Amino acid sequence: ANGQSLIRKAFALRLMADFLRQQQVVFPQNRLVEALRRNEIDRIVGILRGQACPDGLKEDFLYNERFVVIARKGHPLHVEVPGIDALEQTNWVVAPHGTPVRSYFETVFSDIGASPPTQTCELLSFGYAEQMLEVSNSAAVLTYSDRKLATLRSELAEVRTGFPEQTAQIGVSSLKTAPTNRALNEFDRVLKRLVLEQNHVD
Repeated sequence: ANGQSLIRKAFALRLMADFLRQQQVVFPQNRLVEALRRNEIDRIVGILRGQACPDGLKEDFLYNERFVVIARKGHPLHVEVPGIDALEQTNWVVAPHGTPVRSYFETVFSDIGASPPTQTCELLSFGYAEQMLEVSNSAAVLTYSDRKLATLRSELAEVRTGFPEQTAQIGVSSLKTAPTNRALNEFDRVLKRLVLEQNHVD
C-alpha cells in the first residue's frame, strides 16, 4: 500500500519527468518479474522476497510494514480475540498463491490448527481490497506501516486476532544486470528521501 503511494508521490514531484516515462502497473508478482526481465519495466516496489528472491534480481530495503487483519467496523470479528471457528467461517479477501501475504495467511491458520478458509476472494490491488472490506462482511490480511495504520479509512479497523506479529520488508527489486542511468538513479534517490521524510524507517 505505502509502496504504491510512494511511487505516485515520487512521480508527482516530476524531478525526473524529462528523463523517465511514467507508468505504474499492478500485476501478479510473476508477471512483474517477467516484465522486468524483458526490460518492459525498471523497478518493482513491494514486499521483498529475501531468500526466495527470483534469480537475476537484487533487492534494496526501504522500510518495514507488518501483517494486519482488517475488517469493516462492526464486523463480528471485532471481539476481544475471535475463536478459531469464527476465523474459519469468515469470508476472506486474500492475495494470490505464492505471495508473502498469502503465505502468512495460510501459515497462521495452520499454526492454530485450522485449515485456511476456501471461500476466499483473490485481489491484486490493495486499494480494491480496502474498498471491498468497507461494503462487505469479509476480512483481509494486508500489510501496513504504523503510520499508515494510524490513518486507516474511517470505515475500517484492525482485528485483534492474536496472530503472531510478523514484519514485511518493503523495498525495490531490479535486475542485477540492468544498466544505470540518470533517471533511474534519481527515482531511487527520491523514493529513499520520501521514506525518510515520512518516518517509514524504524
